[in-house]
Amino acid sequence: MVTGGYYTGGGGAVGNGGVILEDITVIDPPSLANKPGTPPSGIGWIWFNNSYGIRVRGGFTYLGANPNSSGSTVIVSDGVTFTEIDESFFISTARGGGVAVSSGTGTIQITNTQILGFNVGVNYGNTDGRSKLMTTNVVIGTDRGGGVEAYGGAQLFVNTPIYVDYGFIDALICCSRLGGVIKLLDSVSRINISDSEVHSLTIETITKNSPPQSDLLLTIEGSRITGSGSGPLINIPQEYATNSTIRVRLINNEISKQASSGEWPLVTVPNNVVFEMRGGNYVRMLNGFDVIIGLSQDLTSGFYEFSDNIIEAEAQRYTYSTVVWRSMRHS
Repeated sequence: MVTGGYYTGGGGAVGNGGVILEDITVIDPPSLANKPGTPPSGIGWIWFNNSYGIRVRGGFTYLGANPNSSGSTVIVSDGVTFTEIDESFFISTARGGGVAVSSGTGTIQITNTQILGFNVGVNYGNTDGRSKLMTTNVVIGTDRGGGVEAYGGAQLFVNTPIYVDYGFIDALICCSRLGGVIKLLDSVSRINISDSEVHSLTIETITKNSPPQSDLLLTIEGSRITGSGSGPLINIPQEYATNSTIRVRLINNEISKQASSGEWPLVTVPNNVVFEMRGGNYVRMLNGFDVIIGLSQDLTSGFYEFSDNIIEAEAQRYTYSTVVWRSMRHS
């Protein structure tokens, strides 16, 4: 058990060879809100540097309620070739507290793990062209039915499950649950979500420098995309599509959302986006949602396909087969 302390691997102190952390609990209680006790920087509670293999498994637990730790990261895997996180539990009740896992280059494999209450679930920054994120059976806190993941009255959703900061990742997400904001900053990401439960998603692709520019290919396949409350189920704001490349594909999913009132679209698609909704999606039009896809009113570029889907609305069922709903190209 570690209480009010942290490990550091600066200068290769925890590096070079394989490292295993097992059956460790890190506790960061509110009583440590003032020095001594708080992490001295945002680098992290556990920092691995320049290693070829890191394994965190067998009941690693972080329990955080210290508001001064809201800017820090639990595990930093910096310059590590391969990081495995298995059977672990990250929970922060410090209201928007920090980052659960952060990495630079290499591959992160996360399995059988819960991440609840953080601002960012996985922060991948300054990556190389071969960086990969693989998650299986992972819960990243989201809305749950009419409420949210909760512990002691705290709402433990994760604002941003994936944040790619100046780099490239190839993310494979299977048999998991996530929602919130997928965020890119001058980055390239290929994200494939399958056999999962996806709650309301917002896509933010920020381009500050040109070149590079943010480029996202998001594929959600064979999953349940669901939510409750006002607003779109999948939201692509126009401001993020203007200077970035966004491609979204929805294939063979069950899609539904419900609100107490309103007339919302399930998906908002702005100008300059490639959007495909095809391959047997089953779409349920529930209360508050009377539009499937809300397109920008001033479309001048992009590509849009809506085909081979089944729509259920007001006890009526319609099949749209081999029909391109709308497509447009402009160069």
